[in-house]
Amino acid sequence: MTKNPYSSAEIGPLMRDVKNKICHQLDLLGLLEDDYGMELLVAGNIISLDLSIAQVYEQVWRKTHSQATNSAAATGVLSASGTVSNRDCTPMTVTYRLQGLDGEATEPMTKELEEDREETQDPEVEFAIAGAMMECGGLNLVLSMVQHLRDDELKSNQEELGLVLKLLLYCCKIRDNRQALLRLGALALLLETARRAFSVDAVEPAEGILLIVESLVMEANESDIGITESVSTMSDDCNAAGEQAAKVVLMFLERLSHPSGPKVSNKQQRNNEMVARILPYLTYGEQAAMEVLVEHFIPYLKDWTEFDELQKRHQENMKDESLAKIAAEQRLAVENFVKVSESIKINSFGERLKYIIIEKGIARVAVQHLKEVFAVFERGDFKTSQEWMHGLKLPSVPVILSMLRGLARGHLGMQQCIDKGGVLPLLHALEGVSGESEIGARAENLLDTLADKDSKGEGFLADKVHQLRHATRDEMRRRALRRREELLQGLGMRRELASDGGERIVVSQPAIEGLEEVEEEEAGLACMVCREGYSLRPTDMLGVYSFSKRVNLPLGTTSHARGEWVYTTVSHFNIIHFQCHQEAKRADASLKNPKKEWEGAALRNNETLCNSLFPLRGPSVPIPQYARCVDQFWDCLNALGRADGSRLRLLTYDIVLMLARFATGASFSTDSKGGGRESNSRLLPFMVQMAHHLLDQGGMSQRRNMAKALTSYLTSPSQLDSPASGSKPSTPTTQRYGATEETVQYMMVHAVLLQSLDEWEQHRHTFLQRGIFHAYMQYKHGRSALAAPASSPSSSRASSSDLAPVDSKSEDISREDAELSETSENYFAIVQPMLIYTGLVEQLQRFLKWVKPTAQKSRNIENERENSEKSGDDSGSGPVSMEPWEITMRERLQDVKGMLGFSKELMNWLEEMQGASDMQEAFDIMGALGDVLSGGFSRCEDFVQHAIASGHTR
Repeated sequence: MTKNPYSSAEIGPLMRDVKNKICHQLDLLGLLEDDYGMELLVAGNIISLDLSIAQVYEQVWRKTHSQATNSAAATGVLSASGTVSNRDCTPMTVTYRLQGLDGEATEPMTKELEEDREETQDPEVEFAIAGAMMECGGLNLVLSMVQHLRDDELKSNQEELGLVLKLLLYCCKIRDNRQALLRLGALALLLETARRAFSVDAVEPAEGILLIVESLVMEANESDIGITESVSTMSDDCNAAGEQAAKVVLMFLERLSHPSGPKVSNKQQRNNEMVARILPYLTYGEQAAMEVLVEHFIPYLKDWTEFDELQKRHQENMKDESLAKIAAEQRLAVENFVKVSESIKINSFGERLKYIIIEKGIARVAVQHLKEVFAVFERGDFKTSQEWMHGLKLPSVPVILSMLRGLARGHLGMQQCIDKGGVLPLLHALEGVSGESEIGARAENLLDTLADKDSKGEGFLADKVHQLRHATRDEMRRRALRRREELLQGLGMRRELASDGGERIVVSQPAIEGLEEVEEEEAGLACMVCREGYSLRPTDMLGVYSFSKRVNLPLGTTSHARGEWVYTTVSHFNIIHFQCHQEAKRADASLKNPKKEWEGAALRNNETLCNSLFPLRGPSVPIPQYARCVDQFWDCLNALGRADGSRLRLLTYDIVLMLARFATGASFSTDSKGGGRESNSRLLPFMVQMAHHLLDQGGMSQRRNMAKALTSYLTSPSQLDSPASGSKPSTPTTQRYGATEETVQYMMVHAVLLQSLDEWEQHRHTFLQRGIFHAYMQYKHGRSALAAPASSPSSSRASSSDLAPVDSKSEDISREDAELSETSENYFAIVQPMLIYTGLVEQLQRFLKWVKPTAQKSRNIENERENSEKSGDDSGSGPVSMEPWEITMRERLQDVKGMLGFSKELMNWLEEMQGASDMQEAFDIMGALGDVLSGGFSRCEDFVQHAIASGHTR
């Protein structure tokens, strides 16, 4: 990186801004929008990019270095809390690395930090109690104590002295005390005391006094009490305010001009910074003081070539003590002037001081030196020249850049001087330089100031700077594009516009042997790992990561019936080969920090939870291989806990619950944390595919029993038989199957597996009537007929029970209740989910079984020949002959592209159905309006009322 350290004010508030800064600096533009390609580490912790820089600095970096900072803070007399200020703490070191290059990360991940809830309190309120010092004469007493300090007391740095200075600093926190101290002449007294402390090398007391002086000087500049007035209050020797201010400036300049040696200690450096920071305040308003300050530094700033030569001779002859002293003095002087320039406030006094600096020619000489050093800049190949490399090594260049930034901040005249010097293009070239000298960063900061990057009104050359930067950025893009074109051309490729307006790369003249033979997977199912599907690997099983949950359904006719456990499955529809999943599973287990099978799968599943792999059979996949994958899926489900019934029955209820989510608009991602309607609509036909496979596996006996149960359900009399032998008869909305009673929704799914399209259309009227009555009875009992299972185990039984059948005699429903009083709007709201559910079944029926009439005749002739030769289905246990609709359904369930296309059609239909405004429109969209109006009803509402009333009479 070109600059160390960086200021967070220049980068941005978040660690993501740090990452983006690194990407810009290193030309890793492809990672700007990728939050997972690069990791940032601070103090051995991987830091989330959403955290603020300030939080990470305070709670991670400073916490790690607390011992060092606490030991440093113990030496300060004014450290009230025992901690060090930010300027005394080392800059935060941020390590960046690309993810995955060194294997799995082993460092802890810091995703959240405690918010700093402590509100910044107004000092006037926080230190209000210090106002008592002014009211009771305490300020006079404290000043008297400071005035009578002896030199030996200053040097001994006793605890009492530290407490007195700390008290005085707290008193300066409120404005009334600061103004009272200025009127009492505290500034002159403290300046004299600081001079005495410096003379006896009492560094810590001097630092404490300067902190107080700094607050008083700032108050004097902002109030009606001038600095010179405060200084002259306690001085009877000098009456002229300007001379008095000049004397104060000279006193501190003398402190800055005498380094103790070639190397400056941390304490001396800290004091020098503080003195340099308050020097501009001590000159404001007094021309004589400003002249003294500027004249002091002019000898060191008039010849930068001499400065470079002196530093070079010192580096070549380190043992010459006299030369080292001169070089250190000159270097310290220019560094102090840089600190002074950076401390000048943006106000009328600061503007006058900067105009004096311009008049003395300091800025002009510095700009001219830059032009002379980098005279080679005008050449096209300047960056590779020896003159350019020599200029980058000169010690004067980074100092000049920092000085010009401080002087140019908020000053139009100084910025015009830089602009007239013609160095803006040079500064733009320098901001791209990397190295330890920080030339690139300082040039960038100077241009940011000139361009008013932070919108503080401090820059006046924004248009010119932006024009330079945009021109360079455009040129870099053109070069990158040209290199890309050359690379593609060398590989025999080219760019061209795609139909959607984007760009794509195509092969023009294959330059790689065998490239023309490379195939791509067609649109459809493709593994997320190998990007291949059934086009390239037709016999390798694909599956989707799915999440299954065990729920309890009370399926008896009474409210106290024993609940039965079933499964409900959802998916994000992320596709992977079973083989690729096994390889990824082994890779996860061999990591430094091993992952369990479904933990690693969740990462591949777009951070969506999963606990099974649902098989998707392609047209060329052998039945035994598909059956093995089906067994693996059910093994995963069995691990969730016991469930009641055969696999086919459990899968049927799984489909029922899936359709119920679509019908009611319930969430698919409550438990899995991912996946929605679109992804689960793609899974739905493959669930029917597995149900069809399980039906075939059961053989003819299972098919006959199920068909008989469905026929019995549809042909059950409208009037209930009288109970015999104490047994309760079944209602028309339920059907006894084995030891359980199945719901109308369950029977509709069975109709998809067992009925032709003509049979479905023949009995659709009956399904509609019983579904409407079922929905109404659930509404009467305070339940939704199609509510999907809840996410929490405690509520699974309650919400899932809404799928249970209803006994029309389990409640005392009178004949008056049958004479319904609800409005048509209420009826529509009650039965709409059931209408959507029935319509979804209708869509499945049509997709799986409908064929064009012209094609049906030729298919019938062909089927007769096939059935005569066919001895069984693919499973080896199916019927001897198949109906035409069964063959069509079998073909559709092997058409992978067709099933994926059906999901899009289903979503369009569902959106239209959910947008229906009344009952007639809903019946029309689902294709059942003819069934409703064929029974002599003129309105759809009459049909609904009749269905409900007929249910009550049974």
